[in-house]
Amino acid sequence: MPGSAKKRKGWYQEIRIEQIEGHKITFLIYKDSFGMGKILEDVGAAMEIMPESSDKTRFIFTFYHRPKKQNGVAYEPAYQDGPEEESAESATIN
Repeated sequence: MPGSAKKRKGWYQEIRIEQIEGHKITFLIYKDSFGMGKILEDVGAAMEIMPESSDKTRFIFTFYHRPKKQNGVAYEPAYQDGPEEESAESATIN
């Protein structure tokens, strides 16, 4: 398919730091096969489910990281919008 990103297979190992059964999970990624550790530090994420009404649920995915300094300069991707240590996505599921 033209213009689509190529899927990458890989893995990561995580430490679960918070779990609220049926509501929220938070974890830190300490090892991966994608190479995130080469450019990012303190990588982690949170996934949260929040009921909005009887037929709608909000899913909130938050990704945390700090750019790693390389040669004294922090790596910051050109596509990044917002604070360098955090980005968040949320969606309503019908």
